[in-house]
Amino acid sequence: MKWTARSIILATAAVAIMIYVLLMTLSKTTQEIFSLPLDPRPFSTRPPTTVPSTLATLRPLIPGKDVLLKMTEADLEKLYYEHVENIEVLCVNKIRMGKADDGGWDVCDDPGYRPEPPCVVYSFGINFDFSFDDEVSSHYKCTVHAFDPSMKMNSHRRSDLVFFYNTGLDGYDHVTEEGWILKSLPTLMTELGHNRINILKMDIELYEFASLPNIISSGVLKNVDQLLFEIHVSLVDTAKDKHAKMVKGLEIFRDLFDNGFRVFYSHRNHWCTHKSSFTGRSLIGCHEVFMVNVNRKNNLHTKHSNGSAQAYDIRRQNAGENVRSYSF
Repeated sequence: MKWTARSIILATAAVAIMIYVLLMTLSKTTQEIFSLPLDPRPFSTRPPTTVPSTLATLRPLIPGKDVLLKMTEADLEKLYYEHVENIEVLCVNKIRMGKADDGGWDVCDDPGYRPEPPCVVYSFGINFDFSFDDEVSSHYKCTVHAFDPSMKMNSHRRSDLVFFYNTGLDGYDHVTEEGWILKSLPTLMTELGHNRINILKMDIELYEFASLPNIISSGVLKNVDQLLFEIHVSLVDTAKDKHAKMVKGLEIFRDLFDNGFRVFYSHRNHWCTHKSSFTGRSLIGCHEVFMVNVNRKNNLHTKHSNGSAQAYDIRRQNAGENVRSYSF
């Protein structure tokens, strides 16, 4: 068959049309998948971008406690890691506050979630590392309230914006056998005079399993913008306890989701590497989970009270012990 000039031109045109249609189809599909249409507005004025529902629904729903308790260990483990290691919302601009390794935490800096002064940060679990607290206060000009009873350090004013308290977090107010003063988040917010928290950070070594259910049931989460916490399952050795911790963890993730919180980042803490007793797989038992409250994203200018750290009293509840007050 001989190709004439006319047939070559027609064939070339047909190929060009096919390539154009293919490129347009791919472009449209890409935008639909990632839900990132072209936006002429400057990035600083754009609203937060969420992961499309078509991707979010790929993750199985978390059933009720009765169903979770009947699941096999292997199925429960699979479901737990599907939720603890995947994101639900896209944060375009994450900023690391504090150390690059253990001790630092990521903050979502997207419009609608970015802390704006006057802003308040609660930081539970310091372990003599104030790198996160110091940097988040200097970068965002937020007042930071840092808590840790395990350091045996007196409450003090660390800087103009950072206050430390020899107090810890739990699901109720009490004093431990070690003499640690532990209080619930609603109690601390009342004592400090706060009705809003821009960033709530928790690294409290298993106390999250008692503290988070209390925080959720109290209703104070509706006034929290970002929730950063570490969840631990590998600190418990027996299969029964790991099963219970994963059930409790999934219940927490389900309740946080129902309250508008979505995971924008999950970091595996490799200090907690262990082998699964159910499947033999090598797993991470501690995850730093980073969430934003999608119900709060449009409330950039919500007025709130910062309270007065200078009037915060630390009162020992031990029988026979005098009330002790610390003024910074």
